[in-house]
Amino acid sequence: MSSMAIFRSPSEMSNPIIGCERCGKNHAVDYPCEFIAGLERERDGAENESVEMARLLGMSGEREAALLARLDEANREIARLQMELDATCNAEELRQARTELDRLRAALVESEKDAETLQASNNTYERDWPQLVHEAGGANATSC
Repeated sequence: MSSMAIFRSPSEMSNPIIGCERCGKNHAVDYPCEFIAGLERERDGAENESVEMARLLGMSGEREAALLARLDEANREIARLQMELDATCNAEELRQARTELDRLRAALVESEKDAETLQASNNTYERDWPQLVHEAGGANATSC
């Protein structure tokens, strides 16, 4: 393979980024095309995962939309950082990227807990709604 190496910084001299003739993407020499393709599939799966979660939870409204936006952003950022992390071999850059990746994963876990709490609250409300209507005066009660 006669790919021309592209050096973005002196720290990448040991693992240059190449314009790969095989797959048409720029990636580190030490990582095969299949590895990079796997990372991209992982990233796409992460983006679709939060959309699927929202569908399963039946979310709607401003609060839910904001939560979904945070989940999507966290998933995109995690995927971007993972690809960046795997495409470079500078030890300090790896350490910083892993630290940021861990922080984002923790934030994603918290967002998922928020989604579960919100869904549990919605389930309780839906379960208790008939009793609340009955206590408020039955079928003649009006809702606000």
